[in-house]
Amino acid sequence: VLTHELTKDPAFVAKFVAEARAAAKLQHPNVVQVFDVEHDGDTYFIAMELMHDGSLEDWLKQNGAMPVDRALRVVADAAAGLAYAESLDIVHRDIKPDNLMLDQHGAVKIADLGLARTEAETEEKMIGTPHFMAPEQVLRKTVDHRADLYALGCTFYRLVTGRTPFRGTTVKDILRAQVKDEAEPAHKARPDVPVEVSAIIQKLMAKEPNDRFQTANELLEQLQVLLQPPAKKGLWIALAAAGVLVASGAIYW
Repeated sequence: VLTHELTKDPAFVAKFVAEARAAAKLQHPNVVQVFDVEHDGDTYFIAMELMHDGSLEDWLKQNGAMPVDRALRVVADAAAGLAYAESLDIVHRDIKPDNLMLDQHGAVKIADLGLARTEAETEEKMIGTPHFMAPEQVLRKTVDHRADLYALGCTFYRLVTGRTPFRGTTVKDILRAQVKDEAEPAHKARPDVPVEVSAIIQKLMAKEPNDRFQTANELLEQLQVLLQPPAKKGLWIALAAAGVLVASGAIYW
């Protein structure tokens, strides 16, 4: 429900209704569904899908760091939702555990995709969630879908280690670290995190957008390799080795 303060601004109300209707057209298994936007007098509200198990932030507060295999599935769900957003040229700009919701089956869906925000809210979110902001966002540079991938990397880090990649006594310290510092690798912060998982997180959190995964689908491909059952992973390795032998034999012949 929109606060009455916001409904005093007709321009924002019009934008809110238009973008909520646009958001209602977004349909993907990993995006929280918006059903309708309506008003009763000067009270404006959105009807949305109910996410029974709350957010990933709720889960972390109750359970601590997430098992790596589950975190991989969670991040793959979020990446699938971001791939859909990317196909529509939508940049979320506020990916974090609070905005990744769990349904009753354990699937993760992105909340607030495509919904209008006031300028004041945008400023507040910048200050309020510095732990997940891409360097280009901090520096007020042009932002594209790769900023969402950076935020997903910070989220992934928090899921598997139980803490954020950068900490500081002030917001300014954290924002400076996002721009200038390298986070301690996840496998060093929590030794049972596999090195290959830690490498994916590090690539997502690269300071330069060109050094990250360039698309959510590229990230998904890497995650799906790690999500394969051990026997299947072994089979792929064996097939690859066989391919090398066949190729070597052909060259020799």
